[in-house]
Amino acid sequence: LVAAIYRDGGYDTARETIIHLFGKRIDEDISTNSFIDSKSELQKLTQKIYGVLPEYTVLKEVGPEHNKTFVVELTIEGILHETGEGKSKKSAEKVAATKALNRLAHVS
Repeated sequence: LVAAIYRDGGYDTARETIIHLFGKRIDEDISTNSFIDSKSELQKLTQKIYGVLPEYTVLKEVGPEHNKTFVVELTIEGILHETGEGKSKKSAEKVAATKALNRLAHVS
């Protein structure tokens, strides 16, 4: 769709359309750092500070097979524990990693 707008109206028209349709969402993502891979950032940080990797453990799976919610615990050297919840193991791990990063940022 954007390509068609670009072909028909040029760059400025396509840019304005994208900003009109997605500008608010883009601003929200930038302000909340949604584009940051929290698991990778946490891994780099914990290796640098503690010399270890974070460990993720699934604590529970709730709900029917087609609509599960996962609860994951993240542990760093027994020093830091955080939990995350999500519709996939990966998203639950990301939530836990984001919480851990925020917590470590307040400690530093």
